[in-house]
Amino acid sequence: MAGLIGCAVRTAPTEMSQVEYVPQALQDDLRTYIDLIFGLLPQLQASGPGLLGEITEIFSAILAGGGGVCPTATVYPPITGLNLPSQITLTADYGAGCVTTSGANMSGSLVVTVSNIAQTFSGLSANFVITINNLARDGMVLGNGVITGSVSLGQAAGGQLLQLTISTNGFQASQYATISGTVFLEGVGEIGLSGATFDTFTVSIDNFTVAYNAFLISGAYTIFNGAVTTQRQGASEIFIVDVNLNTSSGPITANAIVDSTTSQSIISTTSTAVINNYTVDITSLVLDANACIYPLGGTIVVTRGGETAVVSFPPTCTGTYSIF
Repeated sequence: MAGLIGCAVRTAPTEMSQVEYVPQALQDDLRTYIDLIFGLLPQLQASGPGLLGEITEIFSAILAGGGGVCPTATVYPPITGLNLPSQITLTADYGAGCVTTSGANMSGSLVVTVSNIAQTFSGLSANFVITINNLARDGMVLGNGVITGSVSLGQAAGGQLLQLTISTNGFQASQYATISGTVFLEGVGEIGLSGATFDTFTVSIDNFTVAYNAFLISGAYTIFNGAVTTQRQGASEIFIVDVNLNTSSGPITANAIVDSTTSQSIISTTSTAVINNYTVDITSLVLDANACIYPLGGTIVVTRGGETAVVSFPPTCTGTYSIF
């Protein structure tokens, strides 16, 4: 009977009420993708801010001069003045486990070796190797493996040019996923010690594979090649995003406008997107990372093989949504 009924109001990962016709298979697929993308599964929420947040805290401790207890942070050789040595090793070690100032129980270690450091009047370039050894937060794995890459900072028309290449093979990115492949990032804008503001930003991908085992989803997903480009509109906080990817599940092409003039980002597609075997139209999807990890409004219309479903998000931070 459940397979013949169509509208589902998502109130929790295991609860659902149904009222009118949307094919059950389409409902199930949409719920799986939405829960994975927006982190509605409670088990995934438990992983906290993730690897990037912890690395940011680690580097803050290192730049503050090292030392400390949780983590024990070291810089070798010590950085003095503006002239950098040709190689620097940064280490953060949580040992078997300790509680950070944020209250997180961290364990494991991270070593960053930066080599071939070259400074010029207008820029900087270097290679790096990041070795992460079972870095975990409150028992949830944040990373384990090796990441290599290169970075350069120079001048370009319109501002400073940042180029970053990252490669890895079999890196455990979370409790539930390992990644392999290469990502190239290029941005033009204003870059300083306090952060960066980009007018254009492109992420290019080469044979990037995610192998995952996350509750309802298991298997491997590969982006063979493609790019995502973001372009600022004038001096505003409105951006045009173009997506063109070739994946193991089919092509992904999308054009969207992102309005970030307030603390919220409002996303709408400017033409119908193609995501694998779906067509997708997004209208006023509201994201506010400071307020909630879930969307706070908007709709997504999804069509597959003549079947259409509308996903609607209410303006509440409860992780609920409806499919009708």
